Amino acid sequence: TSGCKLDQYRRVLLMGVRAIEMECWDGKLGDPVVSLTQRPTVGLRMSAQRVLECIKEHAFTASPYPVILSTVSHCSARQEA
Repeated sequence: TSGCKLDQYRRVLLMGVRAIEMECWDGKLGDPVVSLTQRPTVGLRMSAQRVLECIKEHAFTASPYPVILSTVSHCSARQEA
């Protein structure tokens, strides 16, 4: 489930990691998805919105320093909007 994948973002933030990369792709429901690999496979993608909410919730739990979020977008112009 996507909760398990979100846990990876939560875990690294709680370890104090300050740089995170998101690979974004077109989602089937009209919203971007994040893939944990370089190609969006069914089992390894989750809502970009849920990933951003997870980062927002845990970004400053272990460290007061900013998080550098690198976003690689493979989305169409429509889903980037």
